Amino acid sequence: MHIEYTPNPSTEDVNFLNDQLNKEATGFKYVAPFGFFLRDKNNKIRAGLDGFFMYGAIYTDQLWVAPDCRKLGLGRQLMERVHQLGRENKCKIATVSTMTFLGAQKFYEKLGYIIDFIRPGYANGSSCIFLSKIL
Repeated sequence: MHIEYTPNPSTEDVNFLNDQLNKEATGFKYVAPFGFFLRDKNNKIRAGLDGFFMYGAIYTDQLWVAPDCRKLGLGRQLMERVHQLGRENKCKIATVSTMTFLGAQKFYEKLGYIIDFIRPGYANGSSCIFLSKIL
């Protein structure tokens, strides 16, 4: 056997991992990816997020809004859709993480998230903030 580094794994490979985890977690909810994107009239992504369902929780991994579209409520709109999707799938909790240098902590707190913990040790003295919200 050898270890193969894959910088951009295929959807098929990621789905394989999800399927294997789901097989081993009998009796728990499942692991499955999701995403939401806002596109302009030219089909260009102007905002989006992705994440995973993870054993009865919904986790937002990445959220991005184009700089010229910020302060328009698009991030809030996307996150509200995540919460709705979580409730539809009977998730009890929503989770997210953000880096201190991104300045997004207050955004998530306004959505009702609370800090679970902060992990220091990242580049340039930054930390990762882990937050959650009861659905």
